[in-house]
Amino acid sequence: MVTFTLPTSRPVTQDWAQEFYNFNGTLYPNGFYRSLGWNGHNGIDYGCFEGDPVEAVCDGVIEYVGPGNNHPLLTGGGNTILLRNDELGMRFEYLHLSQQNVFAGQRVKVGQVIGLSGATGAATAPHLHLGAIPVGNVDQNDGWRGRVDPTPYLYGPMNPEFAVPGAIIPQDAPASTYTPDQQFFIDLSLPLP
Repeated sequence: MVTFTLPTSRPVTQDWAQEFYNFNGTLYPNGFYRSLGWNGHNGIDYGCFEGDPVEAVCDGVIEYVGPGNNHPLLTGGGNTILLRNDELGMRFEYLHLSQQNVFAGQRVKVGQVIGLSGATGAATAPHLHLGAIPVGNVDQNDGWRGRVDPTPYLYGPMNPEFAVPGAIIPQDAPASTYTPDQQFFIDLSLPLP
């Protein structure tokens, strides 16, 4: 079974699906994320300071390192890392980093420092956004931009240190294929074995 750790020791500042209604003094009566066409926040935010170490939440392969705007799934994320775990069929996105300490194709271990938190991209203050994206065809128009709730991985039985009583193990992501654009990008960014 895959084991997990938290990406940082800092507290959660915004949970999965949470909404907010005031962004930089502008009020959004129906919610900021809903104004974007989303169902709510599509990851978990941790209130980090600039330069806090950020850890791999599980063993895996670094699928992408670079500017989020250069990746079809990570736009707006600033300096990003995409960590893939093939056993689970899941990728974990790390957004808004000030520094990335890994390279595409690198194998990493759970708890390994892979970057430093920051406020790059669409961020108003330093923090870490951690999201979970199933491997395969991603529907970015599903209201979550193709993300699934990372909470069961981080606070469920696969992370005994932080498991919430009664949490269930997430189901494997459904098998599917990449879109041609995603496959082209992956082929270019990952070195051959």
